Amino acid sequence: MAKNRIKELRNSTTPKITLKQLSEKLKEKGLSFTDSQLSYYENGTRLPRSKVADDFWIALSEIFQVDVPYLKGDSNFKNNEQIYEIFSFIGTDKEKDIKLSDDEWNELFSRGINFIENTPVTSVEEIKKFETTLNAVQSINKNKGISPKDTEEEKLTDLMLPRYNMLSSNYKRKVNDYIEDLLKAQTIVREDELPWNQ
Repeated sequence: MAKNRIKELRNSTTPKITLKQLSEKLKEKGLSFTDSQLSYYENGTRLPRSKVADDFWIALSEIFQVDVPYLKGDSNFKNNEQIYEIFSFIGTDKEKDIKLSDDEWNELFSRGINFIENTPVTSVEEIKKFETTLNAVQSINKNKGISPKDTEEEKLTDLMLPRYNMLSSNYKRKVNDYIEDLLKAQTIVREDELPWNQ
């Protein structure tokens, strides 16, 4: 039996979505499924025909606002926003509140590498997200002992340079200012790092 989260997501919405309502929402997206077909799919006793399967899962992911892997039961993370939120906790006081299994840490690491390799970065905000993701991936690699596919500094720089070159001159200036601020922040000695405070 194929596992998925259709029923769980239907029942967790407020108000709950019936199979009939779900069928109507799918019709709005150009897909026609009966209530009984949807019942078979959510119970995992049948799967949609292969020629409409991708459209079916994508439409459901849009309806429930979750990623397809989560919907299919292949991931424990609802969407990229949830993963990015976890990445933003890594290296902060909130990291101790993250309770994940080894498999989930491995998935986070893989998804982080995928973000680094495939997400276009064309604004300062996206560069900050890129940096947060990069720091999280490096921290997971170091602290969880997860072997990287290929996270050498050189490769990460190679990934970053084309993104930087895509920026307009105005954005390049903002990025340069941001990098300068980061470099200045790294040179400031924190009071608790002074030798007489240890």
